[in-house]
Amino acid sequence: MELLKKAEVINYLTEINALKNQRLGKQIESAHLFFRIPILDSEALQSLIFHYRWESEILTPGSLIGGRLYTVKQVTQKMIDMDISFKDLAEGNVQGKYNPNWFQTCANIFEQFDYDAFDDLVVKLPTNSAQRDCPLGTFQIIDGMHRSLVLSYLLATQALHFKPLHCILVLTDEKLPWIA
Repeated sequence: MELLKKAEVINYLTEINALKNQRLGKQIESAHLFFRIPILDSEALQSLIFHYRWESEILTPGSLIGGRLYTVKQVTQKMIDMDISFKDLAEGNVQGKYNPNWFQTCANIFEQFDYDAFDDLVVKLPTNSAQRDCPLGTFQIIDGMHRSLVLSYLLATQALHFKPLHCILVLTDEKLPWIA
């Protein structure tokens, strides 16, 4: 685990064009500590919490009010169980509630997957309600949902072998009770 400075994180996320995500920008702005931590095995990747999005509701049933959280593994397994591909989702060929445009990013990543181009995921500690809703989850994904879903799918279908990667853990004051 490596302690990072806020400026380093902002520079890195700007370099990879991740700060176009306003939600991520707000999380970074309110954070006070950042760590770069390794994801050493497939289980660690698949235990990340994939937060509810209406765009992917076909794989994450719920709602923004009283929504449901799932691990990346659960979302991947649902896709496998439904026997659907990223291409089918991106083209709107699957019946259900979702936005095909959201899955277009997944389809593009899937078609051109490159471990060397896999940027760090950005995660945070789950809230108490998120931990209750998704007890098998470890960290909540803030940035990298498309990439983590595609990688998890490729691993689950044995199209790839896992290679270690990293995430940036973003910590805010409410998650740091020992700092006062």
